[in-house]
Amino acid sequence: MTEWNAETYKAFMQQNHLVESRAVKSFIREAAKQMRWVKIYSDYMASDPNPVTLSFMDKADKDRQEAIKMALWVATEEKKQGWKFLENGQEYVNNLMLKYQGDLTKCTKEERLTEQFIDELDQQSRRQNKQVSKRLSRKKERIA
Repeated sequence: MTEWNAETYKAFMQQNHLVESRAVKSFIREAAKQMRWVKIYSDYMASDPNPVTLSFMDKADKDRQEAIKMALWVATEEKKQGWKFLENGQEYVNNLMLKYQGDLTKCTKEERLTEQFIDELDQQSRRQNKQVSKRLSRKKERIA
């Protein structure tokens, strides 16, 4: 099994001529967040080794690797489909609305799952952007 980190991620993206879309970047931000937690737990383990912190560190590392795998999967799927989930997602949903004359209950299972995935990605991206703006405003307050 591949140990997914920044180097293997970049190499995979280049080898397969994949593009970092907004959805891909969202998963990469999640991986970076989990990596920060791994470092925090690691520093804590250095001063006070215990099994609970170790289990938290392992979970954060697994979550980090899963986020990187998802980023690569999304990039691969976007390349196969020829469109990006977040950038072109609304257009996809609009086309479904036209196709089914506004009744999305007639969608195929795959279309419904794709629409739900786009919605979840959009929510994830919005949450991350909200967190970033909160951090920026706190930094501005400290500076002022």
